[in-house]
Amino acid sequence: MCLETITESYEQPKKRARWAWKIFFRRSQQEALYFPLYNKNGGKLLWYDNPWNSIHHRVTKGEWMAAVGATVYVRRYQPEQVTYTSGFHCYPTKKEALKFMNSLLFTDSLLEPYAVLVRVRVRGIRYLGMQQGSKVIVAQEMFVPKDAMGDGDLR
Repeated sequence: MCLETITESYEQPKKRARWAWKIFFRRSQQEALYFPLYNKNGGKLLWYDNPWNSIHHRVTKGEWMAAVGATVYVRRYQPEQVTYTSGFHCYPTKKEALKFMNSLLFTDSLLEPYAVLVRVRVRGIRYLGMQQGSKVIVAQEMFVPKDAMGDGDLR
């Protein structure tokens, strides 16, 4: 997903690690976690390709992962094109993550039945912003604990 608005940005990303919440996907309790990579297609959120066959979408647990840092456009139509450096989009609280998970955009998607919410650590926070009415953190690095499996069906 892309930010709709940026509320704060940091020239020097905040290096102090903090807890946050991230939505991942999995098919069963024993399944690995997978990243949500979206493509807006006809109002539905779909996978770019089949995530269950792609090692590239699988979440690495127990070590810090670094974001690539590509340039992304803010989705809100504004007089000037606003860009930001990509990163891991996480939610500052479980409440904000649940707000997004219960949004029409998410619940009307093909991804919804596979969603799990995981508590993660983030550092190198570049931006705070809004995404589908929820507050979002965009961080350079993310750590998923080795024992993380998610909260299961949260709705």
